[in-house]
Amino acid sequence: MVGVRHLLQDLPTEQFPRFAPGLGALASRHLRFDACVRHGQLPALVSLLERVPEVTVVLDHLGTPPVDAGIASPAGRRWAAAITALAERPSTVVKVSGLTAESADREAFDRHADDFIAHAVDAVGADRCVLGRDWPVSARFGVGGRFAIWVDRVRRVVGEGAWPLVAAATARRVYLGEEDAR
Repeated sequence: MVGVRHLLQDLPTEQFPRFAPGLGALASRHLRFDACVRHGQLPALVSLLERVPEVTVVLDHLGTPPVDAGIASPAGRRWAAAITALAERPSTVVKVSGLTAESADREAFDRHADDFIAHAVDAVGADRCVLGRDWPVSARFGVGGRFAIWVDRVRRVVGEGAWPLVAAATARRVYLGEEDAR
């Protein structure tokens, strides 16, 4: 076991502080916390993590940004600001996954998805981003799609130089402790 994933996405943010002792216990055991939240909950997650700065958190699905609205929308700007705040924590990792399930409009997805990926990678760095998938959710909800298409999109957005980090090396370091996993 390398960590714990908790679906905070359906909990009221007022309940988030009660998870601080558990996160402290994870940190003391060198375990990761995979946080699954909705974009509107990101500020509450930032506040929770300020209480436990030593825990390594992996933000699942890019924090489920408002894909259809776009990064320039009010919700998109709030998402971007929260990602930037999370990036200030050296022990934050972002899982680049799940965007297809967050979009109901293929045109909007194609127009906006790259912006969300690029912002997350630019904010936290490729050495703190991991490629992920959200199967079967991402294949059945939202605009859906095949994982191979997602991989191609992420690879194009992050670029060939960062790709080895995002594709495997960061995950090996974060979850397995392998320092040079290229």
